[in-house]
Amino acid sequence: MTQARKGRGTRPIRHMVASKAFYDRLPPGAELLMLSPMVMAMRLPMVLWELSTPQFSARRGRPEGHRAVFEKAAAVVESYGAAQAEMARSAALFWIDAFSGAMPDPDRLSRSLTDLADASIEPHARRVRANYRRLRADGRKRTAPQR
Repeated sequence: MTQARKGRGTRPIRHMVASKAFYDRLPPGAELLMLSPMVMAMRLPMVLWELSTPQFSARRGRPEGHRAVFEKAAAVVESYGAAQAEMARSAALFWIDAFSGAMPDPDRLSRSLTDLADASIEPHARRVRANYRRLRADGRKRTAPQR
């Protein structure tokens, strides 16, 4: 990861590393809010084409429309499971602390609620990230100059 500069040789590209580290620290909800409008904008022309030309898109099986519906249903089911698991974990830790004689800690309660929210949003955010990468790569393939 170096970049050549005139007269100075090479230097590391620090801004790329910093930006990746910044996005790795974002909670799943923030990333979902940033990427979901972009995914919708990239996906909408494909879905409209499938709806407006049923004779052509029926042969392809309407992949984008089906994918949009079924992956959301799968994300909801996975989200419920993750939320249930996180609630069970928080309850178990609460009772372990209660039986050991520890006083209830408001910070731990706040962290457990934040973990619950993050666990329930993460399946949706993971699918939005994957869709963004896939649709961006598809767009680059289509707009690449033909040689």
